[in-house]
Amino acid sequence: MKKLSLTPTISIVCTLFINVLCNGAAFPASLPYELVTEWGSSGSEDGQFLEPYGIAIDGTGNIYVSDPMNHRIQKFTPDGGFIARWGEYGSEEGQFIAPQGIDIDREGNVYVADFINDRIQKFTGEGAFIASWSTRVEGWWLYSSPRGLAVDGEGSVYVHHASLTPPDLYYTCIQKFTSEGLFIKRWPFIWFDALEMATDQENNLYVPATIIGPVQVFNTGGELLYQVETCGPNKVFCTTTGIALDNEGNIYVSDALNHCIKKFAPDGTLITSWVLEGEGGFGSAPSPYGLAVDNDGSVYVADTANARVRKYAAVSTTTTTTPGCPVEILYGSKARETETLRSFRDEVLSTTPEGREIIDLYYRLSPFLTQAMEDDAELRNRLKAFLSCFF
Repeated sequence: MKKLSLTPTISIVCTLFINVLCNGAAFPASLPYELVTEWGSSGSEDGQFLEPYGIAIDGTGNIYVSDPMNHRIQKFTPDGGFIARWGEYGSEEGQFIAPQGIDIDREGNVYVADFINDRIQKFTGEGAFIASWSTRVEGWWLYSSPRGLAVDGEGSVYVHHASLTPPDLYYTCIQKFTSEGLFIKRWPFIWFDALEMATDQENNLYVPATIIGPVQVFNTGGELLYQVETCGPNKVFCTTTGIALDNEGNIYVSDALNHCIKKFAPDGTLITSWVLEGEGGFGSAPSPYGLAVDNDGSVYVADTANARVRKYAAVSTTTTTTPGCPVEILYGSKARETETLRSFRDEVLSTTPEGREIIDLYYRLSPFLTQAMEDDAELRNRLKAFLSCFF
């Protein structure tokens, strides 16, 4: 790859900075996220976890977490207040062996992928058992289990299922059931594994590959619509361990290998990403798995390594408005220079991975750069003089 020289690189960063501040509508408004609250610790008491895995949110904002090594589900308020728990080790109704994927339908019913028991269990929001059904694929499989799970707006239940017959016969598929557990269809999933799944408002299904990270998007009939790449060009290895969508259709994925959360626009453009707090915060390097996003855009993360749930919110949900826009200060909103910068952003930067990474960098630095521009007239003059070399 040809390296950019220093001067063009600086010009691109400056161009992006000025232009996006002036016209934030061209890219989704998203600044870095900050930790709002967290709860949990290692153990088996109420509110404790042993490797929390999946997260789901009901219509009133309550949080449900699968707690695999404690073989149970726990329910919390949006701020982490303990409400209830149910389940214990076993194979009877309402018992679990390492429950993993979890989701909730529009009626508030809770569906759980009972991993080792090779079945789906359905409960009320209070944990009362309703039904269960096997997900076992026909054949002489020695190992067969469900992991990722999602429920669409019509009540259809999707399950990622893996089956293994040693030494080398491995089969993964997506299964589709009715809300009562009646089998509808299945289709192969070409990637090795999927730990979580999600659906959008059109009932399309998002299935992330655990290794290397692409997200495949299927319609309700199992037809592959497109694929979203979640690993940047500078990443040799990454994972996609969790996935969630917000009300705007933005896609969030967790990367346990790199300890981070990434947010993409519906078209796959990276909006922002943030690394979870590490050992300097409260313990082991974080390992984000399950994800969920509430109606306010807050992001809930199951940190498996630290046995807790973290809640994040955007630092700001507003874009910079015209009155404080540096472009107006430098040129005016209708000036030729301003339009040139906007065209450069839309037609050049947004079309390449490098350009999109610069966009991501902008979202991280923009609050500091904005303040500097507002407080320093000399900086504004020097920047205008610098940019005049490119017009």
